[in-house]
Formats: sequence, structure tokens, C-alpha cells
Amino acid sequence: MNHWTANPRLRSFRNLLFAIVAIWFAQYLANVFAVTLSTGQWYPPLSYTFLLLLYVAVFGGMGSVLDGQSHPYKTMGLAPRPGWGEEIAVGAAVGWGMVVAVVGIIAVGGGLRIGFDRSALSWGALGINVITLLLASLAEEIAFRGYPFQRLIEVTGPVTAVLISSLAFGLVHAGNPDATPKSVAVTVLSGVLFSVAYLRTRALWLGWGLHFAWNFALAVIFGLPMSGMWRFSTVVQSHARGPLWLTGGGYGPEASLTAAVVLLVGIWVVFKVTRDYAWRYGQPEIVPGGIPVDIGGHPPVAGFPPPAAVAPDGKPADENGLVQIQLK
Repeated sequence: MNHWTANPRLRSFRNLLFAIVAIWFAQYLANVFAVTLSTGQWYPPLSYTFLLLLYVAVFGGMGSVLDGQSHPYKTMGLAPRPGWGEEIAVGAAVGWGMVVAVVGIIAVGGGLRIGFDRSALSWGALGINVITLLLASLAEEIAFRGYPFQRLIEVTGPVTAVLISSLAFGLVHAGNPDATPKSVAVTVLSGVLFSVAYLRTRALWLGWGLHFAWNFALAVIFGLPMSGMWRFSTVVQSHARGPLWLTGGGYGPEASLTAAVVLLVGIWVVFKVTRDYAWRYGQPEIVPGGIPVDIGGHPPVAGFPPPAAVAPDGKPADENGLVQIQLK
């Protein structure tokens, strides 16, 4: 047994490095697969479809082989569970509300000039964009809040892991059109928001709902640039008026002080709405244990009747003297 397998933290660090390499390689392969099929408007959804399939296969395999997980997708927070649809809906509601707050502040403080493109081509592109946003937001959640994030938690602890992964999330978007240090900082805040959603629920569903609703509402419903990109605003195109700190300029609201404040409030809201989820999923798993005890096997105490093992239904316990205790 070497140091990598003997030390749990070193083992998690090793698996984290493997996961980072896997992310890069999966993105490369997804691009190759998608390009062979389409270089037009279907390229983005095809690319993200291949990327998701690769993430699911690779991280599931790593969890099973490298970490010895019997249910790797459940551990990763990607397996459906009772109420998972509700978690997505709650996340989407919070994400929608946050975007409405951002756009409302911009509209009141500066102004919005809204245009519409009702052509059949725009409506066709709208459907493709919605599919792309669904796939892209889930892929980013798996990459930044899935298997790699969980290994990072084991290496550094949850607080440091949130800071590191959120910083990486912001830096990944630094190459987007019109990106600025302010846009990176706001994106880091959004990474903290999504990380909190995972930590409170131990699953990716609420964070996925948040992530998708934020992108969809900002780009598709209100027609504003999303992370510096206009290509998702096909039917509705809006132009914000006002100072850069209010609107974010060409990068969009995600480079504005407005979004930063709303994201900070959003983190508090996520804490509030996930109270039940945190209680249900955030507690350490209770592992059954103990040894059989022969309660009736010792000599009787003077003045007291001999003890007898009794089951919860009032009947004597089994022949081994085992007693089951139920808490009501």
C-alpha cells in the first residue's frame, strides 16, 4: 500500500487531479464528436450532450473504481431521489426571482430598450438555445459542484473548497467577450451561490435549477447579454441604459454591482429555502451497529423480579435476547 492509497487526503487529492484532467479531455472529445456531426446551430447542444455523457461515464467510473463507492451517482448528487423535481423547481424559482430583481433595478435606475424579432428563424433558434442552456448548466454543475468539488472538500474542507472552486468558475469565464475583473468577481459570487445550493442539499438538482433559470431568464426572457454573449437572445433583445456599475456594459448584468448585491441576497435566500433539505440530507449517515445482549442472562437482584427482554410490541424478544428500541 503506497502513500496515495494509505492517506485518505492524499488519495482524494490524487483523484481530484485525475478529475481535472478528465474535464479537459472530455471537453476536447465532445468538441471533436460535435464537429463531425454539425458546425452550425446544432453544434452547441450536440457538444454539451456529448460532454454530459462523458462526465457521467467518467466520474461515475472514478467514484466506483478509485473511491470504492457502491452508488457513485447517488454520492455525486446526480441520482434522482424523492422530491428531486421539487428541488429543481425551488432552485428555478429562486433563480427567476433574482433575475427579475436585477432587471427591475436596472430598469428603474437606468432604463431598458426592448426589441422583438418575430421571424420563424428566431423562434426556431429559441428552442435550440433553451436545450443548450439546459445541457450547459447541468454540465457546469457536474464539473464544478460534482465529483471534483467533493474530492476538493475532502482535501481542504468545505469553506476552502467553495472559495477555490468558485474562483476557478470565475476564471473560466474570464475569456468571454467583454469580460472584466468585475465580471470575474461577480461570477465568483455566483459560484459561491451554486456551491451553497449543493452543500445544503448534497445534490446537484437545486443548483441546476438555479443555474438554468438565471441564464434562461437573463438571456432568453429579458434578452440581455449573458456572460458577454448575445447569441441566446434571439426573440427578445434588450439594451440596458445607465452607468456601468448598474448595467455591466457589454458583458451584461453579470458584470454589475447590481448583480453582485442580488447574488449576496440570493445566498441568504438559498440558506432559508433549503432549511428542510439541509436537515434531511446534510446530516451524517447513521450506520447500524452494536452487539447482541442477553438481558435475561444475569442472576436476579434481591427484591426484584428477574428481567425479561421485551420487544416493541410487548412480546418477549427473540431467543437471542435481542431488543429493538424505537424512538417515537
